[in-house]
Amino acid sequence: MGVGAGRQGARGQGALRRRGRRFRRTAGHGSVTGHASCWSRRRGSGGFVGSPEYIAPERVLGQRPGPASDLWSLGVVLYAATEGVSPFRRSNTPATLQSVLNATPAPPAAAQGPLAEAVTGLLHKDPAHRPPAARVRALLEAAAAPPVPTPTRVVRYAEGAPGGPRGLRLGRGAWLGLGAAVVAAAVTAYVLIAHPFAGPLPEDWATHHENDVAATIAVPKDYQRQVPDGKNDKKHWVTYSDWSGGITVGLRLLRKSEEPERTIKDSAAAQMYDDLGTFKQSGSYELDMPQNPVTHPKESTYRGKQAAENTVVYTTDDSTHPMPRELRLFYYKTAGGDLYKLTVGYPGKGDFTERGREVAGAVIANLGLDDL
Repeated sequence: MGVGAGRQGARGQGALRRRGRRFRRTAGHGSVTGHASCWSRRRGSGGFVGSPEYIAPERVLGQRPGPASDLWSLGVVLYAATEGVSPFRRSNTPATLQSVLNATPAPPAAAQGPLAEAVTGLLHKDPAHRPPAARVRALLEAAAAPPVPTPTRVVRYAEGAPGGPRGLRLGRGAWLGLGAAVVAAAVTAYVLIAHPFAGPLPEDWATHHENDVAATIAVPKDYQRQVPDGKNDKKHWVTYSDWSGGITVGLRLLRKSEEPERTIKDSAAAQMYDDLGTFKQSGSYELDMPQNPVTHPKESTYRGKQAAENTVVYTTDDSTHPMPRELRLFYYKTAGGDLYKLTVGYPGKGDFTERGREVAGAVIANLGLDDL
């Protein structure tokens, strides 16, 4: 059977093959029968790697995971901790994955207020509709600090006395204490799950909130800051660099209301590819970049929304002292049409290369944007 005929047959039977998985459609719903990222073969039988109920629907379907996928896992943890039952666990792995894709768990009963809002929002099937990490943090902090309960009178019974309690009963204050403990554990889980790459910053790093670019940026403490003077240069940018000038971190905000029409492209990926085309065709005078550098573009996500990245490798066009350089670029376009562009540059060879890559990874992972 030819490739074309095989595809026609697969479509006729309702089966699709893409990126190493088989996905069968039945009455408009997906039924997982195998997935390259979730299954492994061990001694001839299928084995599942990981805990299936914690895997977000988009990952089950083979889509690129992002922060929203990790937040889904946090939602499952919170639901199980507060309700005492896993929302999607079934008797076997395929049934559990089917549940992740199609089942809607019962609304939280034990969780109330901001905690219930967090749980419900985090378990939304569509990652674009899950709350961002900042909102989740606010809800969990609110749930961890409930109103102080009114003191209740404690009545003690002599052992064996008539009317005495037959077993232990927990008062409202005790339940609130347990709830606070659950939320505290959830906040810890949030730090580990929602920011798996960020984590706590090293002791020699610091975060800086930059009002002009509406963002929080993390860099080593001894990096030197530079901003526009506001008179000759009214653009929105900030740079940090080490004392040698070998490693530089720059964040720029292009505001739609201030930029000429069509300066900001339709998406973060479109902006990244537009810059890539410029690099390939003419290089960059500002970066001492000749035309046609080596590039490694990729589309990514930021808090569950579309973003883009590129790594550019080149040798500066300085005729006297050409130097190998490497750039990490990150792009994000807000719902309002503004564009964030983060650039981290460092030597392309030598002792500073690995350090530059470490700095670039940490800066991107810990970047906090005010406007989404």
